Amino acid sequence: MKPVLRLLTLVLFLSLSDSIFAANRYWVSAVASNWGNPANWSAVSGGPGGATVPGAADAVFFNNGGLGNCTIDGSGTILSISIAAGYTGTLFQGANNISIVNNAGFAGGRFTAGSGNITIGGNITFSGGLFTGGSGNITVGGTGSFTGGIFSGGAGNITFAGNFTLNGTAFTSSSGVLEFDRSSAFTSATFSNNNGTVRYNPTGNATISGISPTFNILEFKGNGYSFNMTSTGIIRVTKSLNLTGTSFYNLNTGTINVQGDISVTNTAAGCAGSALININGAGIQNFTGSSGAGLGALPRITINKASGSLNLFNFPSSSNTFNYIFGTVNAGSSTYCFTNGSASPYTISGSLGLNNIEFIANTNQTFTISAATTLTANGDLTMAGNKRIILNTGKINVNGNIFLTNTSTAGTGTATIYIVGAGNQAMDGTTIAISQNRLPNVTINKTGGTLTMKGNISVSRNWTYTSGTVDATGFNSTVAFGGNNLNVSSAGMSFYNVTVTANVITLLNSMTLNNNLAINAGRLAPGANTVQIAGNWDNYGTAGFTEATSTVNFIGSGLQTITTPGGENFTNLTVNNSGPGIQLNNNTTIATLFKMTLGNINLNGNTISLGVSIANNGTLNYAAGTMYGAGTFIRWFKNALIPNGSVNGLFPMGTATDYRPFYVSAPVAGPTTGGTIQVTYNDATTNTTTPTYPDGAATIQVRKDLNWAVATASGLAGGTYNLDVQGTGFGLIGAVSDLRLTLAASVVGLPGVNAGTTINPQVNRTGLTLANLNNSFYIGSINSVSTPLPITLISFTASVVNGEVLLYWTTAAEINNDYFTIQRSRDVAGWENIQKVPGAGNSSTDHTYSTKDQSPFTGISYYRLMQTDIDGKFTYSQVISVNLGNKLSEINLFPNPATDRVNILFNVSGKYEVALLNSNGQFMIHPVLINGLNTVLNVSELKSGIYFIRIRHDGIQETRKVLISR
Repeated sequence: MKPVLRLLTLVLFLSLSDSIFAANRYWVSAVASNWGNPANWSAVSGGPGGATVPGAADAVFFNNGGLGNCTIDGSGTILSISIAAGYTGTLFQGANNISIVNNAGFAGGRFTAGSGNITIGGNITFSGGLFTGGSGNITVGGTGSFTGGIFSGGAGNITFAGNFTLNGTAFTSSSGVLEFDRSSAFTSATFSNNNGTVRYNPTGNATISGISPTFNILEFKGNGYSFNMTSTGIIRVTKSLNLTGTSFYNLNTGTINVQGDISVTNTAAGCAGSALININGAGIQNFTGSSGAGLGALPRITINKASGSLNLFNFPSSSNTFNYIFGTVNAGSSTYCFTNGSASPYTISGSLGLNNIEFIANTNQTFTISAATTLTANGDLTMAGNKRIILNTGKINVNGNIFLTNTSTAGTGTATIYIVGAGNQAMDGTTIAISQNRLPNVTINKTGGTLTMKGNISVSRNWTYTSGTVDATGFNSTVAFGGNNLNVSSAGMSFYNVTVTANVITLLNSMTLNNNLAINAGRLAPGANTVQIAGNWDNYGTAGFTEATSTVNFIGSGLQTITTPGGENFTNLTVNNSGPGIQLNNNTTIATLFKMTLGNINLNGNTISLGVSIANNGTLNYAAGTMYGAGTFIRWFKNALIPNGSVNGLFPMGTATDYRPFYVSAPVAGPTTGGTIQVTYNDATTNTTTPTYPDGAATIQVRKDLNWAVATASGLAGGTYNLDVQGTGFGLIGAVSDLRLTLAASVVGLPGVNAGTTINPQVNRTGLTLANLNNSFYIGSINSVSTPLPITLISFTASVVNGEVLLYWTTAAEINNDYFTIQRSRDVAGWENIQKVPGAGNSSTDHTYSTKDQSPFTGISYYRLMQTDIDGKFTYSQVISVNLGNKLSEINLFPNPATDRVNILFNVSGKYEVALLNSNGQFMIHPVLINGLNTVLNVSELKSGIYFIRIRHDGIQETRKVLISR
């Protein structure tokens, strides 16, 4: 045999020698002696001593073959140990560590443990004898079966890695930690907790069965498994129930009565279960939740304390039915979390005051608050998670803020959230989109402070405002209604934006919006109530607005738009806009009452119809405002007389700057059959001087190209009509008697007696038939010398740049225009000439002029133009002003030069009007109203060059220069 092979053979022999020569070792000493004495060991039961001391490969036996006590005098490892019922002696461990590779059996004798550790690699069976624990730890790698005898655990920790069965042994636990890593069965016998801790630290799903013991401290460690408590009766915990670990746990079935504290340090989401935790201690109990919302959640909880109090800390959480019956609960600064678990829905019952309350759903969850239950959040209410939250029945009173962070769009419920705080509160949906985190019923009933609404707030049930101050505007909030048919009662508060997303939203009283209304789907049903809106009206729904007998008032200070692709129907409409007015993006019908109180209407090429039939022809109540923008106004008429100059025949048309109304009257012979008359105003800045044409004995020598196009329809028949047009900005008029209302190159009817002034003339035409009405009507002059209708001023603006005032004006047609004189005033009473600018003489095209005042007044400077003809006649423009006394708060504008966008940052939040003009003073971006701290202008389609950004705020105006370069 080769030397290498001989060496390998020797190594293999030595390594296998323990198993090859494994032997039984029997204790045979009749008197007390030491483990380490070979004389005390025999290879056979009751045989002669002298065998070797047991080693790692030896099975050790104590029986009636040697009844002397054994003192273990050294640490060591053995294969197994068996103490038979016939052995009556005692084993003393002392400070020595004992390692048992396989099983350990105890049927008799006594074993007194010491400070050394005992490790059993296999199973332990304990059917008799007396085991007295020491301060060392005992670790069992297999199962533990205790069927008789007395076992006292001592002070060290005891761990069972396999299943544990107690069935006959009088078992006293360790005063340290008794740990079960798998199932435990307390079938019969006595279990004493020894004021220690029993810990379940599972390596798989575990069951607690048998009878229900009483624990001092009971700990469940979350390792991602379930604990199933099938034991009969109720488990009782006298000192503390602890939930630990970093993975989830499920605590199922059974009941645990906790008469001490609850401590949760488990940091896992998704803990669940069906077990019941009954908090019923007689004294003070502390429930300390985990470090984060919804972590380590307990299953079902009942609070029923006859005495003492329950103190809450951190984030106590439950994932199943919550039942408050009786007892004092001190919520402190805690946040109680109701989170999703294995039960949906689950019930919350018993009226209780908490600090913060949070509902969490990372799986779809329904929380049913019992009908007689009121949960009170003395602090905040939060809804979180990414799955559906349904809150049903019951009430939640909220005294603090409401944070809406749940991102599901399927939430709803029939519960009611009452906002009742006496101090300031916020309803905050700034992190979510419309239709996410839908709320159930909401009632606002505040006795003090302000409710501030932020972001997107979606409501799926009724909204009821009762009392309190509500600020929906400061943070540009949007309330979205949809998810169920619901009612809105909001008289006394104002929304900022309102969006209808689905279903039928019924108003029980008036609704006020400080900004926009958007009907994206579903229907808004106002009944007989009033909607007051300061922003835009957008209706994209199918029959999205069922107007009934309602009134809609447009009350904004900025431009308001009406957008309804299918056309909008109002019953009663009021325009009371203190700014640039409203703009139609689609056709609009007003059935009953149309009030023009204040503000212009930009028809934007669309049609307004007043009335819906001869019987319901509608009423116009006019105080101010002009319809402009190449659109049409249609009115229904009955077969009745129409007095001269009556609002019943008024068509309030014109331009954004010049009111040019058109009156139709039938004072003697009204229509025999009712129908419609429509008027479209077509603006123009040019005049026509040829050909001339007669009007009776006079000749029309010049006429404006602007006109009113009239058409009749819907069965209108018969009648004799008079026409009356009025307005400003027609040019130089020497005498109102020089004016005529004509067709393009002829006349119909007879000239009436004109009235008004040369600045605002009234031009009349009488005796028209119905057929005559269907024409376009123009302003003409029979005297081109005294009334040449020379110059049309399109615009006149002033802005401050670097301490100077830039003046721009644009004209259309000019006839005999000699020059302009720029005049300045401090008080509009006394004027001074500061510059003269030559005119274009005779022109039919647009001309733009500019100049600057290099030394304006401090404070307000007023300006006007005096236009002088070649023959010396002159007229004045409107008066404009600028204010150099104050500057706006610091404005940051960047980048400059710009390519695609210009960012504007305001130092103070507020309402700013922002416009962009070119170097000729023409609007490139018309004025827009900004509410906030910043805006962005899109300049990507503008040519390279110098532009001016004009900003107005609180009566003050500033202009900044910006260079666009590509």
